[in-house]
Parts: sequence; structure tokens; C-alpha cells
Amino acid sequence: MTTNDRNRPFRVLQLTDPHLMADANGELLGVNTRDSLDAVIAQAIKTHGQPDLILATGDLAQDGSEEAYRAFGDRLQAFVCGS
Repeated sequence: MTTNDRNRPFRVLQLTDPHLMADANGELLGVNTRDSLDAVIAQAIKTHGQPDLILATGDLAQDGSEEAYRAFGDRLQAFVCGS
């Protein structure tokens, strides 16, 4: 770890309530929840870079399906794992 790394703030990203569904076209209140989560992740990375920690909270899946949870996990691949 370099001196710059030690002086850098610890970045936490909270992703909450994406309400994903098994159906990739699933919508909640007229919004495609997968597209919405993709946009949030892209904006977070663009604006703040890679987080040090991700908190996934709230209703990750609207329908409780395994497919919805897998879709959430797949989207986390946008983040680089630290070593």
C-alpha cells in the first residue's frame, strides 16, 4: 500500500432496492429494473470510480427468484475485485 492509498478516503457504495425479476424485461412502476440498476452502476463507477466496499440492501429481488439474484450477482461483475 502506498502513502497515497492510505490517504485516500474509503469508498462505500450502497446499492439498495433494485427489485430485480426473473424476467429480464420486468418492470416496476413502468421502469425496467435491470436497466435501472445498470444505469446506477455505470454512473457510480463514472462519477466515483471503483468502490472499496459494496453494501447490497433492501429488496434485491422483487419476485424472490433465483434468476433475479443471479442477475444481481452478474451485475456486480462491473466492479473490480481488489487483491
